[in-house]
Amino acid sequence: MITHLPADIELSFAYRRLSNLLGQSNAAFVFNRLWLDLAFQTRVHGKAGLYQKAYLHHFSKSTALAGDAIAAAIDSGLVVQNNNGDLFCPIFFEYNAHLDMSYIPPTARWLSHWEKWEAGLAESLKGAAKKVPQAFWYLPGGEVITESCMNRALVLIHALDFILHRKPRSPKELDMGTVQGACAIVTKHSDVKISVFLKRFMSLSRPRLNPLYPATTEDALLKFEDLLVLTSPDEGFEAWIKRVTTQNEEENQPEAVGRELAEQLSRIST
Repeated sequence: MITHLPADIELSFAYRRLSNLLGQSNAAFVFNRLWLDLAFQTRVHGKAGLYQKAYLHHFSKSTALAGDAIAAAIDSGLVVQNNNGDLFCPIFFEYNAHLDMSYIPPTARWLSHWEKWEAGLAESLKGAAKKVPQAFWYLPGGEVITESCMNRALVLIHALDFILHRKPRSPKELDMGTVQGACAIVTKHSDVKISVFLKRFMSLSRPRLNPLYPATTEDALLKFEDLLVLTSPDEGFEAWIKRVTTQNEEENQPEAVGRELAEQLSRIST
């Protein structure tokens, strides 16, 4: 694990205040000891900058100043003491936020807002299926497309339009091939699988110079099965979704799909 140390730490107000309280040599020792302990604890509990109360006696034993070192660190503003007695170091978090278990890389921060955006899109398209021309509802074999299927197809089309930087289109602006192609996809694949695909495709599609980048939504729909293979997690969509879902149920924790995607997207982003 690699931690980042500010090159100008000696110029910061907190460090200068610590030097005034303890002297330069003691301040340097306390700061280095604190930084090493924070790095170790972050590796244990995954919360960058948090120094748990249970470990403070180790810090006291490692410095000749004992309790004075902790008091000086708090007084200088180098650390802040929480109500439960834990300490938090803002400077460590500022330079090492990437070590935090909840960290999302800048290139994938849009993931944390994707679910809300997608839910909002689905909500905004409620009733839009009624504006689809009647001829579009009949497949070549004579089957009639259900309203639920049509709604899901419109969500897929609008999501791809957004990813491919295309202006939103009303149902009347769509052609039959696009609508029925999207209906075939949402009939074959689950909402969860399509949602995961869209997230991964969103990352793959940046920048637009990517040679694998479809030029249009229609092109993406035609190549959908190929794009599924291209953006699939290493273990495959079905196995990946099942594993994450099972893990969340066993641990009784919030959805971890966003975090796992952030880790895997680095392998397909350009």
